[in-house]
Amino acid sequence: MWCGCKKLLILCLVCCGQRTGASYGCSEADPGGQERSAIPPVRMTGMATVYSVGDGNGGGGPMACQKTALAIYGENEHRDDLMVIAVRNKQREPVCGREVLVENPRTEKVTWARRLDSGPYGCYSTAGKRTVAKRCPSGFVRKSDIDITEAVKKATGHNGMEVLNLRW
Repeated sequence: MWCGCKKLLILCLVCCGQRTGASYGCSEADPGGQERSAIPPVRMTGMATVYSVGDGNGGGGPMACQKTALAIYGENEHRDDLMVIAVRNKQREPVCGREVLVENPRTEKVTWARRLDSGPYGCYSTAGKRTVAKRCPSGFVRKSDIDITEAVKKATGHNGMEVLNLRW
């Protein structure tokens, strides 16, 4: 197996530097000698926001994927240094514990993270007010589909509210 990419050099470096096997994004030549990309497809694109411990907006406390978080990290508390994402869309979300490649199209930076939480639950009004609720109150709407921890923000060069791609 060799490392080659059709899209982003950094994507290839992350995939081939941290993982082995075609299922994690390295390319390999098929028997006919043609390069075939095995980079996971983009399965979700959406506005992402950052949630962190003590922000008053849902960061901290237990994660939604409790058993999986315990098995992986030995604890279930949200921490800013964990590579964790939260998604809310039941039709498009990766299952609890699924490792996904988080890609920032603006910076072209990528990182691996696990889906261990649900959300985002931030609701915004046209007047600029924000609240956190599973269902937005009248006059409030959701602006984001994905929540990321501070660690994922730093790794992807995320600016606090911008579109991310999730690959798995």
